[in-house]
Amino acid sequence: EMCIRDRHGEDVEAYIEEERVEAANATNGTEAEGKKKTVKRELKIKITSSGAGPRVMSEAQKKAAIARIKHFDDNEAAIRRTAEAKNQLESSVYQIRDHLSNEDFVSASTEENRTTLEKLAAENDDWLYSDEAFSASAEDFGKRLKQMTKIIDPVLRRVEQIRQRPQVIEEATKTFEDLIKKLRALPEAKPWITEGMIDTVLKVVNDTSEWLNGKIAEQKERPAYEEPLFTAAEVKSRLQSLKYSYNYLKNTPRPKPPKKTKPPPFPANMTFDVDKMDNATKVEWMNKLNMTNETQFAEFMQAMKAYYQANPQNGSNTNSNGEQSTPEQGTNGEQGGESGQSGESQSNDQGNGDNQNTQNNENGQQNEGDQGGEKKPDDDSQRHTEF
Repeated sequence: EMCIRDRHGEDVEAYIEEERVEAANATNGTEAEGKKKTVKRELKIKITSSGAGPRVMSEAQKKAAIARIKHFDDNEAAIRRTAEAKNQLESSVYQIRDHLSNEDFVSASTEENRTTLEKLAAENDDWLYSDEAFSASAEDFGKRLKQMTKIIDPVLRRVEQIRQRPQVIEEATKTFEDLIKKLRALPEAKPWITEGMIDTVLKVVNDTSEWLNGKIAEQKERPAYEEPLFTAAEVKSRLQSLKYSYNYLKNTPRPKPPKKTKPPPFPANMTFDVDKMDNATKVEWMNKLNMTNETQFAEFMQAMKAYYQANPQNGSNTNSNGEQSTPEQGTNGEQGGESGQSGESQSNDQGNGDNQNTQNNENGQQNEGDQGGEKKPDDDSQRHTEF
């Protein structure tokens, strides 16, 4: 039994019981040399606490502790802001001295600007080492800094434009020349891009070039200490817009070929002259063609008439009256056939209407006519091709 005191001041009673048994040779009563037998038993420990522990804070104590921590954080933040404001004011004073000796800054500022900045820099330099500055807040430093930046910032913007202007003008000139060259080469590379589309983009390029040249000429007559007529950012934005327009035109896809349509299978003896159609036939074909306007229907039928007159090899001829005639009808003594078999002639037999064979003078081929009966009309799918 032993008594132990922990770090909280609690008394702990520990009861430890241990037993060790040595092995013996029960048979001959002799002890085995160098061999021991250990028996392990469970240790039972009893711990008693006196009830001491960490104290629990009340709600009021918690709020007070939080307020103290916040107060410390606010003070540290204020110290950092004051130090940063002081460093900015001090740095601005030294920068003004450097700017007043810079040629670009002098040309971009007026005499009044430079005199005021020089006076403010001297005053603030003296104030930074005064007793007032040691107890000043960040707001005090900020007010003095604002007095100087109000004058110096516009001058620095004009200085930046003076330095960027030659470079951006050179870039714009190269861009104009490059775009014009590429636009003129587009029709050869992509014939589906029309001249009108190219002229539209060319006009925008030329207008932008004229705008920039005019601004450059006016800027040369303008004093450097006045606000510039154009900025480098504005020119770059316009150039970016021109490049986008060119790329959009260049990536115009090749148009898809128009869908091929077939004329409807008109009957062999149908007329294309709308004035000669009876009302029932006209209504029937307007419904088939999904047309409701008679003028549209008449124009379509005239186009079909012209098509069959221009393409007799498609298996259907149109006579002077606007009616179709098939090869077996022998209109005007002519038979529709393949274009490669032109030159064949036919004659009508008055006795029975049989076709007689005629010899082709060019290739010696013979065309057998129908004997003893009327020739069967061609199928509609063979008579009509794509329109």
